[in-house]
Amino acid sequence: NCGVCTLMKDRYQDIIWIASDGKGVYAYSDDEYSISSTFSSDISKLLGRPVRCMQLEKGDLWIGYKGDGIVKIDDYTPLTDLRHAHFTHFTASDSRLTDNRVFAFEPGDNDILWIGHHEGLNYYSYRTRTIKRLPFMCNGEPIRFVHDIYQQDNYLWIASVIMGVYKAKISWRDGLPTLTVVKHFVLDGGDIYSNLCFSLYPDGDYLFVANRGKGVMKIDTRDDSYSMLRFDSRIPNETVNDIFCISKDDDGNYLFGTGLGLVIYHPDGEYELRLRKEYAFNWYTDPIGVYYRDGEGNTWHADVTSLADLFDDTAIEMRLEDN
Repeated sequence: NCGVCTLMKDRYQDIIWIASDGKGVYAYSDDEYSISSTFSSDISKLLGRPVRCMQLEKGDLWIGYKGDGIVKIDDYTPLTDLRHAHFTHFTASDSRLTDNRVFAFEPGDNDILWIGHHEGLNYYSYRTRTIKRLPFMCNGEPIRFVHDIYQQDNYLWIASVIMGVYKAKISWRDGLPTLTVVKHFVLDGGDIYSNLCFSLYPDGDYLFVANRGKGVMKIDTRDDSYSMLRFDSRIPNETVNDIFCISKDDDGNYLFGTGLGLVIYHPDGEYELRLRKEYAFNWYTDPIGVYYRDGEGNTWHADVTSLADLFDDTAIEMRLEDN
């Protein structure tokens, strides 16, 4: 078995790409063989660390690794055989990438791609085809542990595990971006265990932040006010406030992936918990996972051992094997 870190729907065909925890990239489809795989070692023998993020941008497939830097597959198409594709491998030793533990990509203006990693931010310039460094500070302290990024017009939102959430103004001079923090969202005076922010989910004027331990932070981006959504008042287990990922279904319900199971949060403020034991299979006890809504209205859950399709009261599980 291998862990699952990220899911991404292929924009060209009916495939869900699966970034595994140390076993490369898998593809799920309705073909005769529903799972096919390309191991990271098939792309390069230098790759072996877990995949943490992927991004299709300007025809290139970007893969971020927790420890192996970044791989950019050039001119990617659905027919590309990744084992023989032309690629560029960026690491901290041979490029301007600051850290090899990469967690997030986000398309930006002026032909750049934002890169979030353990030590902060970089960006890739399509004009120069190089990775650039970007000093990013708040009150004289470097901003680190970046796990998610979201650009909203001229602002960049950054989720940091340990340091909270930052809203930064993007400015341009001579084609180069600079960031100025205009708001720092932090809980409990900056206590590191209160500010473990893993992911961002934009929805109209609101930005939802997944916080491990404190629940969901709902930010009104118009005035930077926020409220907290917690679920332990009706569910007597604080693990339900360990939020790792957020999505939304076709009925307008928010889906919060928690340490206890899936919380379905309805538009009227009511919510319900789908416990792991309610399904026909047992999810692994490690809570880290992601949820993804496909075009058929199904909700996919991925955790460290399996991929599951949840719909109505049925759960279909698919184990990820090496063979």
